[in-house]
Amino acid sequence: MRWGGFAGCVLAVLAAGCGKAGKEHGELTGKVTMNGRSPGVLTLVVTGPDGKTAGGNTNDAGEYRIPDPPQGDLKFQVIAPRQVGKPPAVPAKYGKQGNGITYSYTGGNQTYDIDLKP
Repeated sequence: MRWGGFAGCVLAVLAAGCGKAGKEHGELTGKVTMNGRSPGVLTLVVTGPDGKTAGGNTNDAGEYRIPDPPQGDLKFQVIAPRQVGKPPAVPAKYGKQGNGITYSYTGGNQTYDIDLKP
């Protein structure tokens, strides 16, 4: 029985070490504002130079967290949920690629605040 416990510990240590080998883990965080205020809950999608994407949502204060974004020059899309009878929280142009929101992410933990223009 002693070996069974030891083998279980070894397997647990090996499994904990398994993951995306060679990839640096990090996150991109920040705050989205428009006219100095949070536009509410939004979805952010980033696309890296290789076409890989990652994303996250803002909270009510406009703060976001995107775990493990692709490295390189990122292009952002900011998408507001549709609300019946109300105008969009952000202009529709921000939901499309090529909207001018970019950031060069080099890995690790970084902060990028986004100030949208109406």
